[in-house]
Amino acid sequence: MDFGRLRTKAETAKLLRISIATLDRRISDGSIEYFKVGWQILFNEQQIQSYLSKCKNGSRSRTKKIEMVSAQTI
Repeated sequence: MDFGRLRTKAETAKLLRISIATLDRRISDGSIEYFKVGWQILFNEQQIQSYLSKCKNGSRSRTKKIEMVSAQTI
């Protein structure tokens, strides 16, 4: 099975232009898939592209919560 180039959390966060803490939150809430090899968390291109597609389509749960809060305050 070919996983392509695997990226570390630091590389992935830099590529996505988010902090490592934000990437950790995305891992915890299930927004982005990953591989765990020993203690190291790694990402391949497909997982990163899938996450970006979710963000583009607005399907991240955090985004929906923010939109709902904004609508309630108006």
